[in-house]
Amino acid sequence: MSITVLATFGLPAALLVALARGQALTPWSIGAVSAVVLLLLVRSTLRIRTSTRLVADLVRNEEDLRDLVEGSSDGVVVVDDDLRLRFASPAARTLLGLPAGTGDPDRRLPDLVLAEDRDRIAEQLDDGTAGTLHLRIPGTDRPTELEVTHHEHRGEGRRVLHLRDVTVRLRRERELERMAYTDHLTRLPNRALLFQELARPAGERCLLVLDLDGFKAVNDVAGHEAGDQLLVEVARRLRNVVRDQDVVCRLGGDEFAVVVDGTPAEAREAAQRVVDIMALPHRTAGFTFAIGASVGVAEVQAGGGQLAFREADTALRAAKQAGKGCVRVWADGTGSSPSGDSVAAALAAGHIELRYSVAGGEGQPQRALHGEPFWRHASGDLLPAAELWAAAGRQGQDGALQTWVFAESTRTAADLPGVSLLALDLPAGHVRADQLLDDVRSALAATGFPAERVSLAVTEEAILTAGAELVPVLHELRALGVRICLDDFGMGQTLYAHLARLPLTSVRIDVAALGGGGDTAHALKVVRSIVLSAQTFGLAVVAHGVSPGPLLDDVLACGVHMVRTREDLRHVTAERVREELATGAEAVRILAR
Repeated sequence: MSITVLATFGLPAALLVALARGQALTPWSIGAVSAVVLLLLVRSTLRIRTSTRLVADLVRNEEDLRDLVEGSSDGVVVVDDDLRLRFASPAARTLLGLPAGTGDPDRRLPDLVLAEDRDRIAEQLDDGTAGTLHLRIPGTDRPTELEVTHHEHRGEGRRVLHLRDVTVRLRRERELERMAYTDHLTRLPNRALLFQELARPAGERCLLVLDLDGFKAVNDVAGHEAGDQLLVEVARRLRNVVRDQDVVCRLGGDEFAVVVDGTPAEAREAAQRVVDIMALPHRTAGFTFAIGASVGVAEVQAGGGQLAFREADTALRAAKQAGKGCVRVWADGTGSSPSGDSVAAALAAGHIELRYSVAGGEGQPQRALHGEPFWRHASGDLLPAAELWAAAGRQGQDGALQTWVFAESTRTAADLPGVSLLALDLPAGHVRADQLLDDVRSALAATGFPAERVSLAVTEEAILTAGAELVPVLHELRALGVRICLDDFGMGQTLYAHLARLPLTSVRIDVAALGGGGDTAHALKVVRSIVLSAQTFGLAVVAHGVSPGPLLDDVLACGVHMVRTREDLRHVTAERVREELATGAEAVRILAR
């Protein structure tokens, strides 16, 4: 540029100086000046042609870039320092939900995202440190999720943003993550999520590990598809019987786990509810199956998820060894159950004893007793009725135990004052229908206890597992005057069929199980419906599984005839019952009002 300027203005200046001095211009000087001027003209022409070509290339490149930006599925946005839109490509306008056109000088980019994200997006764009941002743009059905990379041009007051729609990709990633932590059949959390939950720092928690008893027969008889349907039903029952804050998982096969927030006592109670709900009959593929569940319980220590699982699994194995449908709790370094001693020897030695739960109404002199057999084992443990019946069934002693229960319970009740009703359970899977009528007749004849004051509680599972011979026996017992109660009413699947074919006098309901995870309002609706149905058939309704308080008052207001609360006398000896009844009706600790 300097040479060109000097040459352009230097030669005319030199000629003028020469003319002013009167110097003659020689042909060589004129020729030299002409040559220089010609060269300058040539150079100017070449520069003009080069400039024209450069401008054409620039225009063509700009057109190509605009076509590229406008044809790309990714959006491009230019914003100023105030984050106002200065340019938005058609794809960007579509992604941001803007109408077609150009120019949005008054639209700020943060105003286009979801309201809860605006402050965060504005802060990240102002900060400029985050390389990639995520925007959520309101949509018709669900927000559109955008991935944004931005480049700031320092000193120019503008920033270029590249937008990409990642809604489908993120949805797939979330689905893959959900599938990685979810059992595909039952839609419950799987083993991986269970251990994540156990590793989470929390308060007092316990782990329940359960295994279904008799599940193999379902696959063998009805097929694997029916087995899958039954597992889905098991998952539904588990979700309904635990609280909302408890976590239900499927470990695989017919094994499940529950993380219970609460004390070991609360976990034991939840485990028993699981055993009770799983004992109800299951219907699938036109078949009815009586399966159960064995449960192992262990307390979750801080950071001890793996240890808790091993302890609960050991307790589960002990529960399986003790018999079907029982609970074992890991304690003091052991989860093993007492060894399988002889039930016949225990009966002969007097190690089997009846424990009673007392129910009645406040101010009423007459009381109802619910008798259950317990095993005072040599290990020092008091084995509950479910485990005693399971051991008797394995040893072929359930018939002898049934005879003893009727004889001993009627003898005890005959000697107790103020007993209006003796309730006994017919355990599912252990009812000896062929000798039931003789057992009851012999017990009543030996003790003189009135048949009208005996109530036999039978579950739907007991009816299905005992075979067709049980129903005629129940009719004969009812003809003697014995009352027949259908237990766990409202939890079965053919309730009205049972009402039609069984000589029932009462039904018994578990209010806690009807609540569906603590929904007391729903439980009361179900209780009212059951009471109305029972009144139609002339049946009395007995409730249990409720604590004193507003819920107890509401249950009684529904028309329930009798309530056995969680704080009534439960599983006490006959001597303790005698002491309580001897003090008079007003002093007996019956909390039902």
